[in-house]
Amino acid sequence: MIRRNPAFQLVSGLCLFLALSALQACATIPQERLEDLEITTRAYNNYFESRHPDGGVAYVRDDLKSSYLMQYAQVKDRVIFGQSQRINQALYKDDELVPITEQVLQAEQPPFNKAVITMRYEVSTKPSNRVRTVVYDQEWLLQNGRWVLVPNLDPFIK
Repeated sequence: MIRRNPAFQLVSGLCLFLALSALQACATIPQERLEDLEITTRAYNNYFESRHPDGGVAYVRDDLKSSYLMQYAQVKDRVIFGQSQRINQALYKDDELVPITEQVLQAEQPPFNKAVITMRYEVSTKPSNRVRTVVYDQEWLLQNGRWVLVPNLDPFIK
């Protein structure tokens, strides 16, 4: 029978914890924010396209939630979504375009506070049921470490 030394186990566990912490620290904040943006936009678009009752309102900027819900009710009643595709992503700092470079990704703090995600949707609008393509720019703001949407659903309501 092998007896384990409790001190060895404690030191081994502490070393493992420190090693994992160091690996996590290697991921820079800008990269984390870009990953957060990808996850957030995918989740929002899943809610939006599936005509979920709230349409992803949890991702909308707080002061715009009620107007979003009123517009989304019209979208949900009239629009049937087909295929969608993310076709572009642009990052901005105070409305100035920030190219994604290695320096940007290695910065200590994100040198961007806004993203514009361009989506292409194939939609059918009632009552005509004519299929059309909508190219839609989603404006996302980084606020308090969280991405929030500034919605504009006009392209779907027209």
